[in-house]
Amino acid sequence: MVIIWEQIVMLNHEANPFQVRSDAAQSFVSIARYDDRVAKTIIEEGGVEPLLKFIQEAPMKGGIFRAARAIGLLACDRESVEYMIRAVMCEVFVKILREGPMKVQAVVAWALSVLVNQDPKCQGNFAQHDVVPLLVSHLAFETDSNANEDPETKANIKAMAAIALWKLGKGNAICRSLAESKALLSFAMLLCAENVQYYSSMALVEITEEKKDVELRRSVFNLNYPAYRATADQLVLKITEEADSELQVPCIRAIGILASTFGTTGTRTIALLVQLLDVRDYKTYEAAIEACIALKKLACRNNDSHVEHSKSIIRCWSCKALNQVSIFWERIIQFSALFLMCYITLHVLPDRYDKLGMAEVLIMLHWASRKMNC
Repeated sequence: MVIIWEQIVMLNHEANPFQVRSDAAQSFVSIARYDDRVAKTIIEEGGVEPLLKFIQEAPMKGGIFRAARAIGLLACDRESVEYMIRAVMCEVFVKILREGPMKVQAVVAWALSVLVNQDPKCQGNFAQHDVVPLLVSHLAFETDSNANEDPETKANIKAMAAIALWKLGKGNAICRSLAESKALLSFAMLLCAENVQYYSSMALVEITEEKKDVELRRSVFNLNYPAYRATADQLVLKITEEADSELQVPCIRAIGILASTFGTTGTRTIALLVQLLDVRDYKTYEAAIEACIALKKLACRNNDSHVEHSKSIIRCWSCKALNQVSIFWERIIQFSALFLMCYITLHVLPDRYDKLGMAEVLIMLHWASRKMNC
């Protein structure tokens, strides 16, 4: 407790040299990093206000960096975030994101993502202060503001901006503005950037969820819109390239969400998804689950091209193989596989495939009905 009081006094005392106040901010980073109780104590003893004040006053980049990092580490729960929001933290962060050095902007974007992750309700507070356009501007590959920065700093600000936008957009109407802006194309392009790939894919999952908006689906989520076409192409490419990686699953999930926008030209995508149903080990299990869910969405009646998609699924994989998926996999995927087989049976098999194929399906459905009644 005494150490915390000492650092707060040093931060508060404007007569102290900036280096002394910067060292006090670094002390908060050191002692709050591994102990949430310490972080809570710093907040309760009034450590947030002098940190925010120092961020606004400090002339040196290193001092602001340390203070902003301390703010992120103090965000240990929802109550802590609510306190910081009341302490006009949004205004301070916006000023840094608009005018601060690039390295400091990166740590502020990281701190912002931590705060929103702890308390999603503060998404609206940041959105009201126009944080989103400032973060989106950092997704561009080269701008006037970052032209003189070193490659590591450029990569870091993109990564931190991407994770902040992902957290800000999670379940929030902010995603609509992201879908209609250059962010959609930027995230698609950043799927190729190694240190930003995962954050970009998760942001795309949140953005694609907005396709439920009918007006947005007509204007943005259609293959005639260049940014959307580029996004869909990149997602499909990453499903192929990133086998067994953490990036593959969110890309498959985004494809599944966008399933209703795929026309009859989605045969290549269907072939890739069907291949993923061949589970080799636990590493590919989650990808198989998402692939099965995506195929189900492609074959359901809500999809205008469901008949053609169902035929494509059958052409890519036999009924017998799909039956084995339904029988042997765990319950979490059995339901999706059974729904998929039911859709295919309704849309394709009665008028297209031979009696042997139909017999395979009937055996599977009979087994499923007994299994569900057990």
